[in-house]
Amino acid sequence: MITYAEINLEAARRNSVLIKEKAGRNTAVMAVVKADAYSHGAVEIANAFLEGGAGFLAVADSSEGIKLRSCPAVSHAGRIVILNPILPEEADNILEYDLTPTVDNLEIPELLSKKAKKKVKIHVEVDTGMGRGGFIPDEAVPKLTRINQLKNIVIEGIFTHFPSADDRDFTMGQIAKFKEILLNLENAGINIRYKHSANSAGLLNYPDSLFNMVRPGLCLYGIFPPSTANRDTALEPVLVLKSKIINIREVPKGTTLSYGRTYTTTRKTLIGTIPAGYSCGYDRRLSNRAEVLVRGKRCPIAGTICMDSFLIDLSDIPGAETGDETVLIGKQGNESISVEELAEKAGTVSHEIIARLRVPRTYTGLSCK
Repeated sequence: MITYAEINLEAARRNSVLIKEKAGRNTAVMAVVKADAYSHGAVEIANAFLEGGAGFLAVADSSEGIKLRSCPAVSHAGRIVILNPILPEEADNILEYDLTPTVDNLEIPELLSKKAKKKVKIHVEVDTGMGRGGFIPDEAVPKLTRINQLKNIVIEGIFTHFPSADDRDFTMGQIAKFKEILLNLENAGINIRYKHSANSAGLLNYPDSLFNMVRPGLCLYGIFPPSTANRDTALEPVLVLKSKIINIREVPKGTTLSYGRTYTTTRKTLIGTIPAGYSCGYDRRLSNRAEVLVRGKRCPIAGTICMDSFLIDLSDIPGAETGDETVLIGKQGNESISVEELAEKAGTVSHEIIARLRVPRTYTGLSCK
C-alpha cells in the first residue's frame, strides 16, 4: 500500500465517550456510520463507537444495516436505524435483520404490520425545515395516530433534521416547531420514547436541541462542523491519509505542469509525484490550492490533480527523497492538515471531503473483533 488511510480506533472510542458525556447520562447517542462510516470502515468504527457509549447506530439504507447486523462485532447493537425512507421491497430485510426503518408515510408501516410476526420498532421523521422528507407538521398527529393503531408497530422514535445549523434564528425556529409537534402528540395520547434533532452541530451549539437522544456524525470522527464556534470539546481526528513520493525531478523556470497547464514554475523547481488523485476521492478542486506534509513541512500542490496522481513543489524541503512519507490529511511533525481546511479550500463541506475517500485502510488502537 502506498496511498492509504490510517484509522485510530482508540481515538474513535474516546470521541464517543466525550460525546456521551456532552449529551448527558439520560440522553441516548445514535452514532451515524453511513457511507461506510464516512470512509473510516463501518464495522470497525461502529464497534469503537459502541464501546465508547453509543447505544444506536444510524445508516443510510438497508444494505448498510444488513452489513452491520451480520457482523458479530456489532450485531449486539440495540438498534440499527435506517435514516432514509425505505421502499416496499426492503420490508422483508427489515424484518429478517431486525432493522429500524425511518417512516414518513403510511404505506410502509401498514406493510410491515401485515408481514410482521412480532413487534417492529420504527422512527418517524417530521419536516420542520429540511424539505427533504418527513411528515409535515399539520399531518403529524393524524398520521401518527393511524400508525400507532397498527398491529405490531411501535413508534420508538421521532426526529427532525437541521439543514442550516449556522443560521441560528432558523434553527431555533425548527426546535420550537419540533417541541410544538411533540406537545401536540402528547396531548393526543401518543407517547414516543426517543426524540432527536441534534446532529453534530446541534449537539455542540444548541443545548435545546438535545431532547433525550442525539444523532452525531462528524464530531465522532474528530471533525468540527463549520458552524461550531466553541471547540472546547477535546475531539481527536480519527483518520490520517498518507501516501509516498514516487518520483522527483527538477524542472526549469517557466515549465507548465499537469493537465490544462494550470501551473507555471517561477524558478528552477523540484517536483514530486504523489500516487493519489480523484479516483481515490482526493478532490480535484484542491488543485493549486491545497498542501501536503513532507518531512513535517507544507508543500503546495503544483498543477491539476489527476485521476491517480498529482504533483507537489518540493523546492523548500531539504533532503526530500523518493519514498518519503506524505500526509494529505492529518499530522506530521508539528504541522497538520485538517479535513475542515481542505473543505474550505475546495469550497465544499467536510462530509464530502471525507466520505468520498476510496483507499485501503489500516487500523490502530482497539482490536477489531
